[in-house]
Amino acid sequence: MCLAIPATILEIHENNMAQVEMLGVTRNVSTDMIEDPQVGEWVLVHAGFVIEKIDEDYAKETLELLEQIPWFDEPVPEPSEQFLEIASQATTGPAS
Repeated sequence: MCLAIPATILEIHENNMAQVEMLGVTRNVSTDMIEDPQVGEWVLVHAGFVIEKIDEDYAKETLELLEQIPWFDEPVPEPSEQFLEIASQATTGPAS
């Protein structure tokens, strides 16, 4: 069985790489397996690869389920300022 974690794309880099935030941690991951990744999109990350784009509701539902797993007893870190800014723009549009 495999586990993929919901993440938000923070930055797009060269060579099909992106910086994502998942559970309060930022990582650089490959976007080779999806088409046209965009900053602010929710994605599933497994083993250093973005494997699928997902919608925000699915991401939040999945994160809530992960929190119910007994070994997942550590508190989820607060999101970074960069994440909050990107999330705000995704729901309201970019500032003019």
